[in-house]
Amino acid sequence: VTFLDVKITCVPCWHDEVQGKKRGHNRAYVFEADGKKIVHLGDLGCALTAEEMEGLRGADLLMIPVGGFFTIGPKEAKGIIGALQPRIAVPMHYRRGDMGYPVISPLSDFTGLFDSVTEIPSNTLELTPDLAGVYVLTV
Repeated sequence: VTFLDVKITCVPCWHDEVQGKKRGHNRAYVFEADGKKIVHLGDLGCALTAEEMEGLRGADLLMIPVGGFFTIGPKEAKGIIGALQPRIAVPMHYRRGDMGYPVISPLSDFTGLFDSVTEIPSNTLELTPDLAGVYVLTV
């Protein structure tokens, strides 16, 4: 679908490791506009197939679940980031302090897998050409 010069592509995938038998379908969304590509993996709960990865590679920004239990966990998320090679990765669906369900992993389980993670004391991340790596919005 293209709307207002934004192309939106849906990539069907699964919310669990048994092809939806536990939690059903998931949809990853790719937004493309002004030469930029943003990928939101939703509640991805299993490894991506080679076919699914094809349309998700090369993102300027990848939003990826990292908390486990309901979605992929920290190690799976790191592997997917390695496979998709986004310029910027932003974790989501994790526990931090009092925020999040007790059954999901804390953010530190994910960030601890990387040599460098940048915390942004804001609820906004502007996609400037100089940004690259893993970013956490702390507000």
